[in-house]
Amino acid sequence: MLRPTCPPQFRRPLLKRSAVWILAATTGNFAAAAAAQTLDEALALAYSTNPQINAERAQLDAVKEGIAQARAGGLPQITASAGYEKVDSDQSVNSELFSAGAGERSFKLNTATADVRGEQQIFAGLRNVNAIRQARARAKAGGAQLFLVEQDILVQAATAYFGVVRDMIVFKATENNVEVLLKQNEETAIRFEIGEVTKTDVAQSEARLAQARARMTDAQAELAVSRATFEQIIGQMPGTLEEAPALPEAPATLDDAKTIARELSPVILQAQMSEQASRRGVAIAKGAFSPTVSLTAGYRYAEEPSSFIAKDEQFSYGVRMTAPLFLGGLNLSRV
Repeated sequence: MLRPTCPPQFRRPLLKRSAVWILAATTGNFAAAAAAQTLDEALALAYSTNPQINAERAQLDAVKEGIAQARAGGLPQITASAGYEKVDSDQSVNSELFSAGAGERSFKLNTATADVRGEQQIFAGLRNVNAIRQARARAKAGGAQLFLVEQDILVQAATAYFGVVRDMIVFKATENNVEVLLKQNEETAIRFEIGEVTKTDVAQSEARLAQARARMTDAQAELAVSRATFEQIIGQMPGTLEEAPALPEAPATLDDAKTIARELSPVILQAQMSEQASRRGVAIAKGAFSPTVSLTAGYRYAEEPSSFIAKDEQFSYGVRMTAPLFLGGLNLSRV
């Protein structure tokens, strides 16, 4: 599959950086868990199974077929045909046209034909060359678009990953808070029984416990949403997730970052290739003003083509030129 945006050895590191750098400003360090699913595993799963990425890959495959279609325009075009026809004829001869006088005749024909014709363009105003280059530019632009979609999905996948980690930490914290307040509430009730605290103290303790339980319920709901988002983007429900990995090295200076962007940015490459494809389209339109010159050749064989001929075999070859003289301004409008 076409990957026009960067050399293969830099592609996956860049995809990973795209996801992690964007999150670096908003994510911190999270506690690790045993047998954890790593961020790399989650990103790899999203990269291979996400339906948006797969749809864009299929679209790129369709665009790349345009290269083969453009090449076909400059290759020889060969067609073949064959036929069989049975004729039963009864004829009356016109006496005014034939000195032998009027007469009747009947005959039967079993006509078999075979025909092969070939044509090769030798000049078409460079339209075929420009069509091939246009198709290649479109394929590269499609590859850049695929890379953009991949980056977007991987950022979403990383966001979903850290969202689950974050919400799990929040939920555990609220759950622990409920356990602590529950014990405190039990202690307050015991102290009330022995007269150490008032009903107001008991009510306040119960209110704090109720608030903590409400926060735990909210945190549990947020965690459920994050887990569902994780499944939607990555393709499976999260297990025990690993802490955030170490961030990759960022460019040392702003100039370094600009250099990388100019060389590898899919946005820039897509714009460049789209412009190139458009320029080739203009060249193709201009080529329509030129004449088209083709070499032609053919072979035809017929058995019993008429009542007077038992066999007919023909070879033909030549040169044909066609040139537009007036098309109502159609070609000029296309330019």
